[in-house]
Amino acid sequence: MSHKMQRRLLSLLVLTIFQVLNRPLRNLVADLVPERRGPADDVTEAVLQGMVRMVAVIVASTIVRGVAEKRR
Repeated sequence: MSHKMQRRLLSLLVLTIFQVLNRPLRNLVADLVPERRGPADDVTEAVLQGMVRMVAVIVASTIVRGVAEKRR
């Protein structure tokens, strides 16, 4: 599998995994964060979303590497 194809697959998987993981995150934030938001609530949401994105990249990267190694 070419490097360009791996990058495309990685981008697609990251977006897909992030969207799947982001749905429960939105529900969690809605439950945890009060209606009147403050700066701490914004920071909490940003940290949670950053963690979800990081997990999505790691999972997608692992999948792409596994597929690429099998095709060799």
